[in-house]
Amino acid sequence: MCLGKQLAFLLLLLPALACAQQMGRIWTSAAAGPWQVVWSDDFTRPGRPDPAKWGFETGFVRNAEPQIYRAENTWCERDLLVIEARRERVPNPAHVPGHPHVNYSRTHGDYTSASLTTRGLHSFRYGRFEIRGRIDTRPGLWPAFWFVGSQGRWPACGEIDLMEWYGGRLHANACWGPDPARNTWAAAKFTVAELEALPPARGRPRDLAGWSREFHTWTMEWDERLITLKVDGKTLNTIDVTAARVDDTLPFRQPIHLIINLAVRPSDQPEATRFPARLEVDWVRVWQRR
Repeated sequence: MCLGKQLAFLLLLLPALACAQQMGRIWTSAAAGPWQVVWSDDFTRPGRPDPAKWGFETGFVRNAEPQIYRAENTWCERDLLVIEARRERVPNPAHVPGHPHVNYSRTHGDYTSASLTTRGLHSFRYGRFEIRGRIDTRPGLWPAFWFVGSQGRWPACGEIDLMEWYGGRLHANACWGPDPARNTWAAAKFTVAELEALPPARGRPRDLAGWSREFHTWTMEWDERLITLKVDGKTLNTIDVTAARVDDTLPFRQPIHLIINLAVRPSDQPEATRFPARLEVDWVRVWQRR
């Protein structure tokens, strides 16, 4: 870990350490054992993201989006993970003439980007998840930090959107249901002005451009009862795990995997947006109680 990130991490820990010293223990509570970082990435190694931690989605993947996902659109530099969306016409590597599904019938994509996932490599059940990043909020861009249940098909497996930005708003959602035609969304969305009005107050409100230039920390706290989604300490949404039921199962009591991606959203008119566009991630950390 680089010196700057070491110092930032220590500053993050100091208040908790001081409290722990007074109580005679470190990262403990009356109800559970100590918090420990069980998985993390600070992206300090230049080049491609660590293949032991991240896999890549490729081609056209979901929602009939116009971008083709490729590994070459993501890399690590200056201790940051970079995902870059570009406006460029490239062949569809999975093209099948006459195929009924749009992901295969299209011959080309008009954009490229990247989508990273821990699927098949790392999954997690309960804990505190933190991602510090900077997102591009211009029209037509659709950055996301999100989680999907590792067992079953969508939406029965459950989906948690820690961060999505589109349509001029920040979204924090959860979704579940027996099939795509019968799904339930627990959704919350905020303009930057609405976000800045949430407690805790941060002084003079920032405009969208100022907010977008900064790095922000998104947090998900998840246990067997509740999911809480936050940004910069502001609570955006809470989901009752026991109410999110699909038939006789609770999808948010199973392990989940993480996806970080930058999509392009045609309904938000990306034609007027200058590319390339970037999603930058400073670090990802997963804490669990031991």
